[in-house]
Amino acid sequence: MPENDYVIPTVGGENQKYSKETLLEFALNPPKKNDELLSNVGLYLRSVMLAKILYLNELYEIILDKPGVIMEFGVWWGANQALFNNLRAIYEPYNRMRKVIGFDTFEGYPTVTDEDGSDKSVAVGGYKMPEGYIDTLSEILRIHEIDNPLEHIKKFELIQGNAPESLEKYFHDKPETSVALAYLDMAMYEPTKEVLKILEPHMIRGGVIALDEFGSSKFPGETKAFKEVFGLNKFKMRKSKFLPDRTIVILE
Repeated sequence: MPENDYVIPTVGGENQKYSKETLLEFALNPPKKNDELLSNVGLYLRSVMLAKILYLNELYEIILDKPGVIMEFGVWWGANQALFNNLRAIYEPYNRMRKVIGFDTFEGYPTVTDEDGSDKSVAVGGYKMPEGYIDTLSEILRIHEIDNPLEHIKKFELIQGNAPESLEKYFHDKPETSVALAYLDMAMYEPTKEVLKILEPHMIRGGVIALDEFGSSKFPGETKAFKEVFGLNKFKMRKSKFLPDRTIVILE
């Protein structure tokens, strides 16, 4: 962006919008186009995104000495999938058992119920991904994997479809599976409740359920589903040190 070609806004949320758009412009149009962008991604990383990375690291540290896979429900673009796989490469590079498994329709929300609230973002088809995106994401994750130890062993899975049905089938087909971390970001009441019910007997003691929308008035369905399946006084619950709107449930 040319020097002196912009004015910094000073009003509320406009600052965030300006920051996001301007950093994107700098990232897409650097003064020198070369292969150094990925080595300097921190230059364009906004604090809220750094907090998200620290939050995922916070979750990973809790399960580091525990067996079991990582499951994410609601993959979207797949950033968490890539980060969890790379955190494994950092913390336990030779733990081939710590698979990272993502469940998503990749076609957006299939249904919406009264329990999901009335926010405009709560709609059938919300968060729909481009056609065939699961193949693109799979290739991206494979590229990450070949840059890390044990690159010859595939340690991630992406499963497209109805999450409760897919999860039920997964446990049936792979009865050896136990879950150390379940990351829930579906937001909707019905799939969240069904997934929690299916997950419960497969979660290890000391394992973690991460809730993205707990207590959210925008997406009330997740909280209602968790209350109905697990209740609020059986387990240790705390907010993240880095993202205080995220809830960490430790199954002790």
